[in-house]
Amino acid sequence: MTIRPAALLSSTSAVLALACVYELVAPLPAYSVPPVQTSPLPALPNTPAPFTAPLPETYAAISDRPLFDPHRKKYLPSPKPGADKTAPPPPANLSLVGVIIDSNLRIAMVKSSDAMLAMSVGVGAEIGGWQVSSIEPDRIVLKAGTAEEDIRLEANKAPPQAPQQGTAMQPAQTAGHQMGQQQSTP
Repeated sequence: MTIRPAALLSSTSAVLALACVYELVAPLPAYSVPPVQTSPLPALPNTPAPFTAPLPETYAAISDRPLFDPHRKKYLPSPKPGADKTAPPPPANLSLVGVIIDSNLRIAMVKSSDAMLAMSVGVGAEIGGWQVSSIEPDRIVLKAGTAEEDIRLEANKAPPQAPQQGTAMQPAQTAGHQMGQQQSTP
């Protein structure tokens, strides 16, 4: 006996159709929701004060210096109130590693003795209480109040070492030894 695929398909679809009709017509069982005890919400101990927006004058620097304006004014931090203007901070313990100067960009690479890596600073940046006032090809100028300090690029170079006596051969001695002198073997 062979079963035709069409007969198998039609009998399967008839069984599924009867199951769908039963699901639609069959009565639903009665559900009962158990009662739940509710308790009143506890009062919040300290409610935060409502938010009050700062005055628009607080954001004056934002409208004075738009972020994407190419003619944006440079930000120079205002001095801290109560700071002593007469005593400059201790001298910056920095060495100048390099300088990058472009038509409209001046960046100095400086390294502190206690830092592992050098960092880049621009004009107006603050380093240890000192402000970078100018960047030149061979130096940077730091200012703190009326005090001024130059850090030069040459100061970062190692001093030249003199050759030790008797260890280096002179070029003439080396050439003579290689050309005309033969070693005699006993």
